Amino acid sequence: MFMRNYRFTEHSGELRARSAWTTTAKVNFKHLMYNVRRNVERVCASTDNNQWKEHGPVWMRKEYWIELCEIWGGEKWNENSAKAKKNRATHPKANVHTSGSVSFAMHKARLEAQLKRPPQFQALFDETHKKKGTDDYISENAREVAESYSRGMDERYRDDVSIQSWILTFELQHLGHPRKAMCMVLDIAWARPG
Repeated sequence: MFMRNYRFTEHSGELRARSAWTTTAKVNFKHLMYNVRRNVERVCASTDNNQWKEHGPVWMRKEYWIELCEIWGGEKWNENSAKAKKNRATHPKANVHTSGSVSFAMHKARLEAQLKRPPQFQALFDETHKKKGTDDYISENAREVAESYSRGMDERYRDDVSIQSWILTFELQHLGHPRKAMCMVLDIAWARPG
């Protein structure tokens, strides 16, 4: 359809456009098909896939649409859908994150700018797994992961001089609290055996 109205000056332009189109289509296809199903269900005011067959999207060939309706009405599709629905209902908070549409990379970049250093895993985890404005984790599972990580770090660095104290000292100094940082360094030094 596009090529009926437009022409590329070079063949490489057409190849790049086709590649961009294919990549974008792959990324958005699942969401697109979900919206198509939801819209046709609303238009037909029915969940019966046989009624949907006459109301396919204008941009899709009718035979493809009919085949999709048959797949969506099939036993295998309904079994998989029921399993997924059951799994989501069993663990309602398993996939809940406070990051929303903000990517983890963006959270990491913001935290890095705030701390003026790369954030540690625990800080990034807390940023994305705690309820906004509180110190509560979004789920029991998130709290268990954080505690397990903390225990693992404690066991790994047990013999080191309070690694958390050194980290806190560093953070205090970079957040503009040099006196608190110096007191912390002295406390660490005095607590050190030998």
